[in-house]
Amino acid sequence: MYSGVIGVGVLGAFVARGGDWFKAEERREAALLLALTLGLAVALYLYYNLLFVQFQGRYLYPALPVIALGAALGLRQWGLWARAHDLGLWLMCLAPIGLMAVLDVVALYRFVIPQLS
Repeated sequence: MYSGVIGVGVLGAFVARGGDWFKAEERREAALLLALTLGLAVALYLYYNLLFVQFQGRYLYPALPVIALGAALGLRQWGLWARAHDLGLWLMCLAPIGLMAVLDVVALYRFVIPQLS
């Protein structure tokens, strides 16, 4: 859910900026480098998991800067839409964290503790 919200923000940022993203040479080169980094990381992840059966997220570590930049861009766009002083933005950002904490407690008492006995 949180990734979907961030994805909508990223798409909104691209739509709002239009073709301004790639007009400057430096931006074009930076975008190409980020796309290449993400593409190589995903390709290596798929290669390792098709060659060997070892589904590990650590192979996506090289893609983390690109993913973090996308998350920051998506949250920035939501901030522009909702204005930073709006209570709704704070609730939107903090609600998934609170829901994850509730899910942790439910998983602890429903699955982990019963398996200890």
